[in-house]
Formats: sequence, structure tokens, C-alpha cells
Amino acid sequence: MKNVPNANSSISWWGIGLSILAANIGYYNIHTGASMGYTKGLAFGSFEWTAILVMIGVLLFVFPILMSTGVKTTPEYLGLRFNSFTRKTVAIVMVFLNVFVVMVPILYFASIDLTKWYGLSHNFWLVIFVVLITAMLISNNMLLLMRINIIMIVLMFVTGIIIMFYCFYIVGGIDEFARLGAPRINAFLPAEDDMLPWHSVVFGGLWIAHAYFWGFNPYIQQFILSAETLTKAQFGFLLAATLKLIVPFIVIVPGITLYIMKGDHFFEDTQLAFSYFITDILPSKFSGVVLIVFLSTMLSTFSSVSYSAINIILNDIIPKSNVTEKEKTSSYRIIFVLLMIVSLIGAYFFEPIGKQGLHQYNQIIMNSITPTIIVIFGLGLFFKRTTSIAANTALIIALPLFILLSYLFPQMDRLNLGGLIFLTQGFIMILLSYMLPDKNQKKVFMAKEIRFERHLLVITWSIILVTLMMSIYVILY
Repeated sequence: MKNVPNANSSISWWGIGLSILAANIGYYNIHTGASMGYTKGLAFGSFEWTAILVMIGVLLFVFPILMSTGVKTTPEYLGLRFNSFTRKTVAIVMVFLNVFVVMVPILYFASIDLTKWYGLSHNFWLVIFVVLITAMLISNNMLLLMRINIIMIVLMFVTGIIIMFYCFYIVGGIDEFARLGAPRINAFLPAEDDMLPWHSVVFGGLWIAHAYFWGFNPYIQQFILSAETLTKAQFGFLLAATLKLIVPFIVIVPGITLYIMKGDHFFEDTQLAFSYFITDILPSKFSGVVLIVFLSTMLSTFSSVSYSAINIILNDIIPKSNVTEKEKTSSYRIIFVLLMIVSLIGAYFFEPIGKQGLHQYNQIIMNSITPTIIVIFGLGLFFKRTTSIAANTALIIALPLFILLSYLFPQMDRLNLGGLIFLTQGFIMILLSYMLPDKNQKKVFMAKEIRFERHLLVITWSIILVTLMMSIYVILY
């Protein structure tokens, strides 16, 4: 592959920020946001708003350490801190998550939506998507991919804001929207909610999910680890965090509008909320443009996720030395095509899972392993006694522990279950690190000189962001 740092150093801090947001916000978020807006309301926005606090913590305390080591991927840091087993295992898990939590569901739901809109078979649209995405992204040029991301996220934001104001217009204005949509305009959901109870937002497992996604998620961190300077990375991250204040309104308001205009029993399968919004709410002349813009966000998501997966495969899973640029390019293209084929097969068999709900599917998979990964990274970064034995033991018992705790606490929502796994694994790792200390513990040397002081603008910007985020909760409460 072409040198990622060279590509990223050519992009400004705002380009990095927009690329990060494009990797985060795509067709999955648009599709799920409309569904959650229809069934849950603005409280679903906590998945975006509360992430801002974690993002600020990550850019202040995690970025300086990771960037100073000179690693290209987050699993590579675990290889330096622990051993190759930790590195390869986490790398394999991350590639799995990239494909089956991001790429497969996006392909499936995009093809389902197009089948509803234009007919033809679900399988036909799957093949069309895979062929088009492969043709457009077969290049391994990181600079080109980042530019695609920037264009896509700008188009998505502009279109989303226009749609949001159109939603206000057709229901009679913002005040009327707030009155008619009152049951869906809320800061928190009840404690008995099966998806996002208020206690998960305030002090529960949602914070664990944020910690993985914004702290160690490879397709987010690839932009940070290849940034030219720490300040550039921090500014880019803050820009992404700032725009996340707006994202929930863009993706959730259409679902609330559907609730206002059609009622809460309009259809059984709420996964189709976005499809119904396009066909039943938007003017026909405008819906085609919206469809093209929102579907095009698949390019930005696939470019970031696939590039990250390939980088991990070539850097952490099957690393080779003395490889020519031509061989790297060839390897990139072969692996990319294989990833697309796997995604196509996964999307073809995804229907039984998709009908159960995309958000629920993601929660089960993510909370089965990511809390353990967070503990390993967290203790590896900030607890010097943490040993390789403790880290690898946590990885080995991760899935059995998830199954055991799911059985013992069947009524617990997935987010809080992830929090319980996090606490349990943390206790086990600290105990093992004291009981079986590593006499020859590896030290992670600093490969790059990173200035650790907190930039005044970074601190000021962070304070303003936190204030704005808290203001949203005060207004919606």
C-alpha cells in the first residue's frame, strides 16, 4: 500500500476531521436513525452526544501515547506492549468487526431499500453494489479515499439539513413539530427500555461502547495515527466531535416526522422507516436526489473500513518484510476483492438476522468482545503492571464470559452487560498481573517525539463543546 502518513500529511486538520466523521456517519446511521426516531425519539441521539465527552478524553490522554510510539495500527501497539498473540488476536477480531458489523449490514439494508423503491431482487442490488464499490475503491490511494470521504460527508450534511428543515415545514413549523412529536422528543428513555435505558446513558455501558469506537476502533484511529502532528490530530477530532452535535437531528428528525404524520402503528417492520420516509413523505422529485446522496455515503464508509481492514491484515496478521510497492499494491487489491466477496456472501445470508433488528445485532456482537479489548488497551496504556498473561487470558475467556453473564443476567440490556464484562475483565486482569508478575516486561519506546502539552485552543474548544452538549440535555429534559 502507499504510505499512509504521506497521504494524511497532505490533508489539513479539517480534512482529517471530516474524514473521521465520514467513516462514522454513513448509510447505517441514516437507516437506523430514522427507525430509532420513529420508535424511540431524540433520546437515541445519546449515541452521538455523549460520545463527545469520550472523544475529548481520548484526544487529551490516548492520542499522545499512541502517536508517540509510531505505530500504524492499534493492534500494533498491543504487539509492542504485550506480545504477538495479543496483537494478532485483536487484529483478527477487528477485521471481523469491520466486515460483519459494518460492511455486511450496510450492503444488506441498502439492497433491501432499493428493492422496495425500484423493484428487482435483493440479490441483484447486492451484486450491483459490490461491483460498483469494488470498481470505485480498487485503488489503494489513501489521499484519494480521504477526498472521497470529505465530498461525501459534505453532501450528506447539506442534504440532511435541507431534509430536516423540510420536515419542520410540512408539519407546520418547529413549534408544531415539538408539540406533535412530544412523545418522541426526549432526553432519556425509561429505565425499563430494552435498548437504551437512562442509566446506561448516565453511568452505564454506553460509555464502554464509546471508549472502543473512539479510542481504539481501527478505521477511526487510522486517520489519527497517520496525522502529521498531535495538534493536527486533536483539531481534526474536535471538528468531528463538534459536527456530532448536529448529526442526531439530521438522522432522527425524519423518523419523528414519520411518527407525526403516520402514527406509531403505521407498519410492523420499523427497520423500513427510512424507506417509507423517502417514498411517502419526501416529494418524488427530491427523493431521487436524496437517495443518491445517502447511498453514496456507502463509498466513504467502505473506503475507510476496507482500507483499515487491509492495513491490519498486511501490517498485523500477515506482515512481510522487504515488499516492493508493486507487491503491496497487488496485495491490497487481492485482499480488497476478497473482503467484498465475503461481504456479499454475508449480506446474502443476513436476512434472518436483519429482520430481528440491525441495532440489536450490532449490540450483541460488539458487547461480546469490545469491552475486553478496551480493558486490554486501557490497562496496557495506563497500568504499568499489566502483563501479557493477563491480556491473553482476558482474550481467551472473552466469549465464554459473555455467554455466562448473558445467561446469569438475561434481563440486562446489552450496553450494561458490556459494562459488567468490562468490570469483570478489569478485575481479572489486575488480579492476574499481581499474582503472576512479568519479570521481563517489555517497555514501549517512543519512536516519535510528541509534545504532550495541552494546546490552549484544544482545551477551550473542548470546554465549549461540553457546554453545548450539556445544554442539549437541559433543553430536552
